[in-house]
Amino acid sequence: MRFLADENFPLASVQLLRQAGYEVAAIVQDSPGAKDSKVLISEA
Repeated sequence: MRFLADENFPLASVQLLRQAGYEVAAIVQDSPGAKDSKVLISEA
C-alpha cells in the first residue's frame, strides 16, 4: 500500500510508516510548496 503524506502530516509519522514497511511519499520532503495538481500527477 502506498501513502501520500501532505505537508501538514508529521514527518515522524512518515518515518514510522516507512519503518513498518509502507511506501510513503512525503510532500514536505519531495515537493514542498508544490501545487496540489502537480503533486497528484507526479505521485499517481
